[in-house]
Amino acid sequence: MEETPEITTAILRTIRDDLVALKGSVASLEVKFTDLEVKFETRLHEEISAVRRDMSAFATRDMIVLIDARMDRLHARLVENDVRATTAHHETQRSLARLMDFIDAQSGLEGRIERCELDTPI
Repeated sequence: MEETPEITTAILRTIRDDLVALKGSVASLEVKFTDLEVKFETRLHEEISAVRRDMSAFATRDMIVLIDARMDRLHARLVENDVRATTAHHETQRSLARLMDFIDAQSGLEGRIERCELDTPI
């Protein structure tokens, strides 16, 4: 029965040595994990900063509302200007037509014939 305590002691020593080796491996893994965690957090903060920078270039809802209001005002001004221009064009057309009628009446043969008839005695 004396072999049993020696075998038990040998097995316990082997288990103890394996535990010490395992503890060293776990410590090494903890260091590696900590390094990875620091790298991940650094990279995450860089990505978040990049996204925030990119987002500043995009229009927010408030900006879109302002742009929409400005476009509505611009559209209203364009419509007003178009109505004014069309009205002025029509007025110019009517004035030109009246002027043409006047010129036609003045330079026509009727006026000459009428003057000739007045000048010559019958």
